[in-house]
Amino acid sequence: MKCSFILNGDDVSVQTPPSTLLIDIIRDELRLKASRAGCLQGECGFCTVLLDSSLTLACMVPAFRAHRTEVITIEGFEQTDDYGDIERGFADAGFEPCGFCRAGRVLTTHAVLLANATPTESELQRAAASIRCRCSSTSRFIDGMRNAAQQRRERENALKGETGLRILPG
Repeated sequence: MKCSFILNGDDVSVQTPPSTLLIDIIRDELRLKASRAGCLQGECGFCTVLLDSSLTLACMVPAFRAHRTEVITIEGFEQTDDYGDIERGFADAGFEPCGFCRAGRVLTTHAVLLANATPTESELQRAAASIRCRCSSTSRFIDGMRNAAQQRRERENALKGETGLRILPG
């Protein structure tokens, strides 16, 4: 089948059997290697992408389901201002995910922040549990997500012209 979709803003088409997994198309056909095929069972989170703006495990998506969608990989997401917030938030927490889980942790953080600009502890715990990697502690990941949320709120407030300071009439 011909599988056509938008990948990181570009129209792409590949000829592939309908059962080929999206992660294999991304890595093998389109040569984007940051998302990884880890467990191939939807449990580790290494293959995370955004599919039509929803957090998706690419190892669970056959080619026919990707047809006529929009896919954003970590390579595309790195070009956004939202990525900068997450990168700074992780750095402030001393959190640096490994090459296997990086895509999953960054895109999961983005999804959490889209759902709630001030995520609860429960939301952060649930998000942290969705990525199975031993490269660092869960508490550092949660601190990184919390810091990223603060970075995003500050950037969005600055864009709105809100500084949080009020000048009282003298």
